[in-house]
Amino acid sequence: MKIFNESTNGFMWGLGFALSTVLIYTGYGMYLQAGLQFSFKNKMNYLLEEQLREQESLVRSEVIDFKIFDNGVKIASKTNSTSGMYSSLFRLKFTLMQDGEFSGICYQDLDSEKTSSDFSYYQTLCTDTFLDFNNVTDINVTVVGK
Repeated sequence: MKIFNESTNGFMWGLGFALSTVLIYTGYGMYLQAGLQFSFKNKMNYLLEEQLREQESLVRSEVIDFKIFDNGVKIASKTNSTSGMYSSLFRLKFTLMQDGEFSGICYQDLDSEKTSSDFSYYQTLCTDTFLDFNNVTDINVTVVGK
C-alpha cells in the first residue's frame, strides 16, 4: 500500500508540474500572439493611411466662386473626376476665412457621378448659427478622408 501511495503522490506532483508548465507556456503564447496582432493592426492602419494620403493627392479641388446669403454661404467648386471607389472615401473641406483669420468649416461629400468628362462640379450651402457670413472674404478647399 505504501508503494501505491508513493506512486499516486508522485503522479499528482508530476501532473501538477505539467499542468502549471502548460498554463505558463499557454499564457506566454497568448501574450506573444496579442503583441503580434497589435503590431499587425498598427502596420495595417499605417498602410491604409498612407494609401489614403496618396489618393488624396490625386484629387484636385478648386473653389470657383462663392456667394453670401443671410443664412449662409453658397460655394461653387469643382474636382477632377474620380471613380466611385475613390469618391466614397473622401470629402471636400471648406475653410471659411475672414481677412486671413479662421471663420468656420463646412464639408461636402464627393459624389460618385461625374458631371462632365474631366471635372465634377459641386454646389455647397454652408449654414452655421455661430458664423457671421457677411464677413467671409476667402474660402480654402482641401480634400480629406471621411
